[in-house]
This record gives sequence, structure tokens and C-alpha cells, in this order.
Amino acid sequence: MDGKFGGVGGTWQRYKLGQAQFTTWLKQTAEKVKNSKANENGEAEAQTKEDTPRGPSRREKKRAKANGETNNEVVVHWRELEGMADTIVENARPEDIPTTPINILRDVVGLRKRSARFFSRMSKESDDEKLRERNATHEHIIKVLERVLGKFESVLSRVKGTEPIRKSTGRMDVNDLNNMFEYLDIQASSEEAEEEEDASISDTESHISQASRRTKKSGKKGKKAGKGPKARNANVTTPRQPERAATSGPSWIDRFDWGIPEDKDDDEFDMYMMVYCFFEDFNAVRAHVCERWCDYYFDRSVPLDTLAVITNAAFELFQQMDNNVVYALRKIDRRIANYQFMMYFLFTEYGMEHIDYESYENLTEEEQDERMWKDEADWLAMPAYQSVEQILEFIPPGKVPMVKPSDRRPIKYGGTTVEELNDFKQRVISDLMYDVTILKAMKKNGQIDPILPAESELLLLFEGALETRQYSSAFIFALQLYVDIRYIMEDSVSDGFTQLQETAHHAKGVLDSHLDQAIGPRRDVKRMIKDRQHEVEVLMLNDILYEDKIRRYRLGGIEEETERFSLFKCDPVFAGLVDFRAKVAMSELGHEFTSRSLIVEAAAHVYYAARAAAATPEEVPRWPEMEKFLASYGDDSQFKQGILEDGGDPLAILGNYEKVARALSSADASSQGMSKIDGESFNQSVSIRQCLYQRYASHPANREVFMMYIQEIIGHRLHLDLEAFGSREHQKALMEAKKKEMGAVPLGYNRPIVKQNGSSSSSAAGNGVMQIDATVEEELRRRAMRAQITPIEMLQILEEAVTHQLEGLLALDYFKLYDESLALLRTVNQAFGSAFQERVGFTVGDNVLPDQLARVAVMLAEDVKETPRREETLATLVGVVKEALKEA
Repeated sequence: MDGKFGGVGGTWQRYKLGQAQFTTWLKQTAEKVKNSKANENGEAEAQTKEDTPRGPSRREKKRAKANGETNNEVVVHWRELEGMADTIVENARPEDIPTTPINILRDVVGLRKRSARFFSRMSKESDDEKLRERNATHEHIIKVLERVLGKFESVLSRVKGTEPIRKSTGRMDVNDLNNMFEYLDIQASSEEAEEEEDASISDTESHISQASRRTKKSGKKGKKAGKGPKARNANVTTPRQPERAATSGPSWIDRFDWGIPEDKDDDEFDMYMMVYCFFEDFNAVRAHVCERWCDYYFDRSVPLDTLAVITNAAFELFQQMDNNVVYALRKIDRRIANYQFMMYFLFTEYGMEHIDYESYENLTEEEQDERMWKDEADWLAMPAYQSVEQILEFIPPGKVPMVKPSDRRPIKYGGTTVEELNDFKQRVISDLMYDVTILKAMKKNGQIDPILPAESELLLLFEGALETRQYSSAFIFALQLYVDIRYIMEDSVSDGFTQLQETAHHAKGVLDSHLDQAIGPRRDVKRMIKDRQHEVEVLMLNDILYEDKIRRYRLGGIEEETERFSLFKCDPVFAGLVDFRAKVAMSELGHEFTSRSLIVEAAAHVYYAARAAAATPEEVPRWPEMEKFLASYGDDSQFKQGILEDGGDPLAILGNYEKVARALSSADASSQGMSKIDGESFNQSVSIRQCLYQRYASHPANREVFMMYIQEIIGHRLHLDLEAFGSREHQKALMEAKKKEMGAVPLGYNRPIVKQNGSSSSSAAGNGVMQIDATVEEELRRRAMRAQITPIEMLQILEEAVTHQLEGLLALDYFKLYDESLALLRTVNQAFGSAFQERVGFTVGDNVLPDQLARVAVMLAEDVKETPRREETLATLVGVVKEALKEA
């Protein structure tokens, strides 16, 4: 997976960005205030000459970096923060100090306090003097930040009309992060720009202290005694899981230099909070998704397909979160960038900030074990991890385990004890594993494609783990979420399969009945219909695993029959994704089918003209499919405007169709659809459907757009001005961004401006930074704002979009609408007699394409223009349309 969506807005990323933003704002504002004061005293020029020495050369920078020196011209140390705050408070007007950076600082302090409380408790129990020193450093930093916060809060409290001071939430507010871009002068490090071409993670990794390594598993792991500093003296064990071959790092926005140093005193704090926030974000996503599945189970308030899509998106998020934390931890030590280390790092050594370990003291050993399982192990997804370890240990590479169906014990739902929960977990994971091993074997043998249509990320991760004997944190998280869903759904777990079968049978009937109608302007659609017919038959109406499963059973001497569609029945996510794929694909195909002519548009004008001509609109029955179709067009569509704006005038409505038909470039109005007319557009739902189609309904190879579809949907739902990216300036900025991803010139860095005499210049050359031009800065802000949407917000936006599709555009049956439109136009054509039929060019029995019936609306428009025949024509039209819709 690429890193283009690196900033998924997790707790850790938001905290680090918030800290960087505040420190950058503090430094920039202090310098501005100081320069302004100097200008007032007439000392600006002298001050500039004195404070702006020649920037160090690239060689000098490298030498200083190799010697462990720091560039103090760019770096902001903690000890400088109070001085900068004093400069601002003493010289700036209180009303000029924005509340946004102060809110961010308040959240930074809150998050640091959460960790400090835990580190403080550990240092008191430890004999390690270094640990106590580091804890004292953490506490000192917090006190410095609190004093800085107090200075600004004191000033803001005196300003009338200022927003009331809010309390820290302990989680960074995304709105504050976004708003901060109004107050920052974004700059990029020229040193990083110079060294970007050969920048990479060194193969020689630094060693971390013994306190940062995983201890051996103990028989009583997780108890209070195992969480203290004594556990850190144990030996390190090498994780079972080898390092993954390749891990994509975050995108350029996460590597952007905000001028903040890497404080070595913060390494342990950073590492703990990074890992802790990683699991905290997993549990936040997990809780949100589980809550939505509960909503389905109890009151069916969320569509199953929506649940499948957001759950699969959660699996994608887990992979992105995993990539981010692995990229960050590799900078410390590549050996720690795996699930096993991180899990044991919290479970046996440091513990978890939200757990009250003192409450364990008065519990029995059995009660302690139960608490550890439910409060700690479950929070760390350890149950799924233990099952994966067992699977990889007992299933040899390349083998497919087989168990007689009669030997499988039925799953018991509703367990609450540790033993019951563990047994449930083992049963549901084993059931899934049996099908996944066969699926993997069939792919390896070339019996099926490497990626099935709409195959879930969980299945792909599971197959990868069986194939490579390696796994990521994302797989453990996804598997644990799957167990949660099975526990919630109980016997309703097969609802997804039931719905899938209903969709498959409906799709098969529609495709079979319209294959022969794919003629004339629709002949290109016939190939698409056949492809969908094949997929429905092979993937949805037949069990792709059944034949291979039976063959293996017989070879193994098992004569029993096995249940068909067991994978769909035990995996509601996969079943829901395939069902959703079918609905999106049928909607897109139906849209393509109807857009090849003006049959539907002609019927629309006839229908709305009849309602306008009736004594009351209710006299003519409503046509739901047609109303949904009209709603799918954009508000600026001539087709839509001509109907709605002239809704009370049948003459104007029919006249509008004449204009639409004549706008076609071809003289044959029945050979092209509305999409051929300039200016005709569809509303946002059609664009969102196309995003979802590319991800779930096109060829499985398009999975390469991994998570990009979520970006596009977020852009649509948040009404971001995406069209601005079409300008030449923005295209140039995007090209630079792509070069950055490929290791070339980075986005956001400009080379020094070369003057005519050959000398180079930079507006900030003196302090080692280079300015970013306005176009790139705008692109930087735009991407950063979108990147800071939290994982939960992303899932909520996606859920809203998918549900809106299911209840709106996907509920529109284009094929049914085409059939009804054709039937209506035929009825009207016959009702007005043979002379009218000859003018239309379509008579019963003629070997003429049905698309010629689109001329019915044109002929009606001509007839109603003639005053003597107008009333009679409209009266006949109302009666015919009324009866036709009643019979439909």
C-alpha cells in the first residue's frame, strides 16, 4: 500500500502535528513581534545584520549532524519556549493572539499528562536512576508547557468577546489543527531539500536501551509485578515474525519539516505514546464498527452492505495505521516494528495508561486472569494473535487441513467467561481458516484469480499470512474485529448470504432478459452484460470452493458431504461486499444501457407533461423510478431544468425535449444519450457511485487505488473544491508531489532563485530555510486539512455515502425504468393512431429499433403547438399515461 494517505489522523499523528504547529507558531510569532519592535525603535537593519549570519554550507551541516550537533538557528528547544511566550505576551496586543494555537497547546499538555502519570508511577517503583531522570525530564517539559499555557490563558481571559477557555480533551481537535494553517508561515528546510535525493532509512539501525525491548513471556504475564521496571531487566527474545520485506512510509505531508527537533530525552515517551496510541486508535475504530453491527442486530437500522464496506475500510485503516507506526519505529530500531514487540511492550513491561493495576491487588489469581483477559489482552487483540500463532505452528506450509463436518462442534453464542470466550474465538477463527486455506490453495494452483471480486482485506491478509508465514498488526486487528462481529451477529451471521442470493437471482433475471435488447446503439453493452452474467453465475450462485473441497475430502478418505457457501455464511463482510459489488455494477451497467438512447428522457417529458396537463397532478399516478432518475441529474442540467422550471406548462416541457433532442450532434436523435450533450451533468451521487465502482465493482486489479476512493468520497461529501486541481498551477503542484513520492524533487521545496548575474538568492537564506510559493502552499494546506480527518470521521463519512447510495441511486433500477419507459412510449404511440405512428417512424410489426419511439415526445410537441388540436392532444395524453402507469 502506498503512503499517499499517510496522515489518517490517528491520535499520535495529530498530537505530533499539533505540537509542531504550536511550536512553529510560537517561534514565528515571537520573531515577528521582535522585528516589529525593532522597526519601531529604528534598529531593524542593524538587528538583521547581527542576527542573520551566513547559513552553513551543506558540508558543514553534514559534519555537524555527524558529530551530533544541532542547528540552533532552526531548532526550538524546550528551554526557549517560555522566553518566546514572554516576547509575545509582553509586546503583542491580547486581541491579536488567536485561541487556536492555545487550544492545541492545551491538548498537547493533556496528552503528555496522561503518559506522565503512568511514567511517574513506574519511576517510583523502580530502582533505575536513569528512568527517574527521564521521568523528571518529562515532568519538567510538562511544567514548561503549563507555564507557557498559563501566560497565554491569562492574557486571553482579559480580552472581551474571547471564546471561553475549554478544558483539554486529551485528544487533538481536528478543527484546531486545520485552523492553524491560517496562522503559520509554512517553510521547508533547505537542508532536507538538498539531501532529499539520497534520503533513506539506514540499514544500520540504532540500538535502544534495554528498557525499550520486549521481555520474555512469563507464566504470570500481565500482573502488576510484570508491569513494573523489574520486568525490563529480562532478556530480549527475537519475535517469531520476520521483518516484512517492504513497508511504505508516510507521504510527504508526514515528513514535512516544521523546524522541530527530535528531542532524545523524548525518545522513551514518544515510543510509549506512539505504541499506546496505535492500540488506542485500533480500539476506537473497533468500538465504532462494532456499535454499527449492534445497530443492525438489534433494530436493522444499518444496511448490511454499508456495514461490509465500512468494516473493510476499517481493515484498510488498520493497514495504513500499521504502516505509519512501523515507519516511525524503524527509525528507533527495525526489530521492534512488529505486533509481537508492541503487544508485549505494553502487556508485560510498561502496561496501559487506562488500566488501574492497583485494583488487581485484592483479587484472587482467577479473578486477576479474567481481568487481564477482558481488560488487557482483549484491548491488545491478543486472542486473535494467539490463534494465528497456533495456526502457523500446527499447519505446515502449503498444506490444507481437513476436518470431518461431523467432528466440528457447533458454535455456542453468548459466552461470558474466559473459557467460553476463548472457545468461541477458536471456533469462529477455525471455521474461517478451513475455507481460507482452500481459497489460498486454489489461487496458488491457478484455479481462480489471485484476487476475487470484492474480496475483503481480511481474507487477503489471512491468505498472505498462510503463504509467507508472516503477518502484520493489521491482520491481527482485522481478525479480532471479525471475531467481535461474529460474537455480535450470532445466528444472524448468515443474513449477508441470504441477501446476496436475493440480489444474485434478481440480477440474473434482469441480465438474461436484456441481453437480446443490447442491439443498435446498445450493442457495445452486450459484452458487459455477458461478463456480469458470468460473474453472477460463478461467484454468487455457485460455491467456488465446493468442488475443490469435495475433491480434497475424497482424497483424504472423507465421504461426508460438506455445507455449500460456508465462506459466505460465516463471513458477513465478504458476503456484503460481493452483494454491494453486484448492486453497484448493475446500477452502472443499467445507466450505461439507458444512456445509449433517449428513450427514458423522452418518456420523462411525456410523463411530466401529462402531470402538468392534468386537472390535478395527483390525477396521474407517480412514477417513482422516473423521479429518482430525474434527481440523478445536476441542478444545472437543461434536461432537469426544462422539466422542473416549466412544471406547470405541458407545452414548455415538451418543447424542452425538442431542444434537448436537437442539441445532439447527430441528426438521429435516438442514437445517442444525454451524456453526449454539452452541459448535461449528474449530481454528486453519480460521482460517488463511480468512486465506489472503481474500488469494488471494476476489475479486482483496481484494488491498487487502495483508500484513494475514500479520499475522493471525503472530497465530495465535504464539498471540497476539487475542480481547482484542474488548473495548470495545481497540476504542476500535483506533478511535484508525484515526483516527491518517486524520490525526485520534493513538493514544497523551491530551488534558490537565480538572478541574472548568476548568483542565487533566497528570501530566508540566512536562517537555512527557503520559502514555498503560494500555489504549492495552497496545495500543502489543502492536503494537510484532508489528511487530518480522524479514522472515525472517515468511517462516518463513508457510511453516510454508502447508505445514501443504497437508499438512493442504487435503489433506482435502470433496466426496469427502461422497460417502463419503452412500454409507455409504445402505448402513447398506439393511442394516437396510425398517422401519428408514421410520423414517429415506428409501427407495430416494423423491423425498426425501439429507440425510434423517442420521437413520440417530438411529435407530441409539434401537435400541442397547433391551437385547434392542443386540448384534444393533451386530454388524450393524460388519459393514456394515467392508464399506463396504473397497469405498470
